[in-house]
Amino acid sequence: MANKSPSKQQIFSQVKQLCLKGKFKDSRYLICQASGLEIKEPMQISRDTLRKMTKDKILHQMLDVEQAFVAVAKTFNQENPEEHRAAVTAQELKKILPLLTRTEKLTTFYWINNCHSYMSDVAPQERLETLQNIISLAPDKTQDDLIYSCANQVIDLDVPSSDKYHTIKKAYQKTDKKSHTIPHLKDMLGKSAQKYFQTLQKRLDNPQLDYEQRQQAALEAVHVANDFKTSVSRKCYLKIDTLKKLHHLQIQHQDKEGIHHTTTLLCKYSQQIENIKNLMGTNQAQKDWYR
Repeated sequence: MANKSPSKQQIFSQVKQLCLKGKFKDSRYLICQASGLEIKEPMQISRDTLRKMTKDKILHQMLDVEQAFVAVAKTFNQENPEEHRAAVTAQELKKILPLLTRTEKLTTFYWINNCHSYMSDVAPQERLETLQNIISLAPDKTQDDLIYSCANQVIDLDVPSSDKYHTIKKAYQKTDKKSHTIPHLKDMLGKSAQKYFQTLQKRLDNPQLDYEQRQQAALEAVHVANDFKTSVSRKCYLKIDTLKKLHHLQIQHQDKEGIHHTTTLLCKYSQQIENIKNLMGTNQAQKDWYR
């Protein structure tokens, strides 16, 4: 029985993989094969000419992918990539994102971020979203160096403290805890948590905000304190101080359910403090960690 010819979608998958590896001669031969046209010298015909020769949507998508990664090759084969070329390449890559698998998107966002490194007019929020996509798409515990590199770039962006904290937290969660990058990520997480905690405290203390916003800020601050690079007892005291403020606010608003929940948390962390005091006489290592 004769082997069944691959479908255009199967050929498209092969084309994408070849383009990701920079094997454009092989990808072009496959594109021409899929077109069904008699083209003797595939490398001698331009993409624009091929587009005009067929209206097939999948063929056009193959050419879009090829065009985007040829742009990557031309941009980054230069010792000092030009800003204009980097900007054009980033736009070409963004156009093909809907055509790609999860793994292919990871590689594409990686190159978009590289383009952004040579562009002076990229908004911090756009850079953040690209880095967030890389972190999100990277497989857990297998791309630790890449994830760390992204987190390291996020820490320097001019974006809200909440975005920095949540992005670095995600990076930390996806990293193998045996990785050499973990101590550095912990340090970044602790610093970003402290800045976000301060932002949340300002919200809690701001009478111009509505009650619900202030209450949510307090509860979030209690959660964020867990990521501080400090002792357990210090975290407990910070949580207790925040909850006392919240408790006072809830009394003002006669929020009985909220008061009950906050009182329960206050008791919990007060008990933790007592437990820590009882552990203080064990050994020096425990003293340093708990006090």
